[in-house]
Amino acid sequence: MIDASNAFNSINRQAALWNSRILWPSCSLFLFNTYRGWAPLVVTDSSEILYSKEGVTQGDPLSMFAYAMATLPMIERIGRPNEGRDVWYADDASACAPLCDLKDWFSELIDVGPSFGYYPEPKKCVLVVSPDHLTTACAMFNRFGVEVTTGHGLLGSFIGDHPGMNNYVEDCVREWLCMIEKLIIVAKTQPQLAYSAFMRSI
Repeated sequence: MIDASNAFNSINRQAALWNSRILWPSCSLFLFNTYRGWAPLVVTDSSEILYSKEGVTQGDPLSMFAYAMATLPMIERIGRPNEGRDVWYADDASACAPLCDLKDWFSELIDVGPSFGYYPEPKKCVLVVSPDHLTTACAMFNRFGVEVTTGHGLLGSFIGDHPGMNNYVEDCVREWLCMIEKLIIVAKTQPQLAYSAFMRSI
């Protein structure tokens, strides 16, 4: 599981605008009109104005799509791991492959990513392996500083061993119970608000 540093603000904006003409022509004119200038960012109680010159702007409804489109050339350049799969969700990447292939793919991502404005942070990345391969994986990925474990959460789910899965589910249930207990307190004075929060959020 790959984590990148400040990814949405770092992607190369000029390259994204040029690439959108080929990769997303139906939206390229809109993106050009949105991002061709530097967006001024006004800071409260300051006379200075910061200009957004790279990446996509927070709050833009198209930012997630524009970012995903901007990363496509990088994803195609590094390819997928041999005998494996890779999945990208905005700036989060995951791959599954034999350890040697995964190591080559990760090295390529670290080497190529920065030229596209994508800066992987190995210390925040996680490698999930079966307990049988834990020692080998630690030795192979030691130089990167990647966390090697037998289980970890991924996009609201869990990958790995059964004890880790049980702990993950228990934490989720504990968090859910805490929210319900807080809603019970709110419901004593604001029943409609509590009902709405329960139905829409929980």
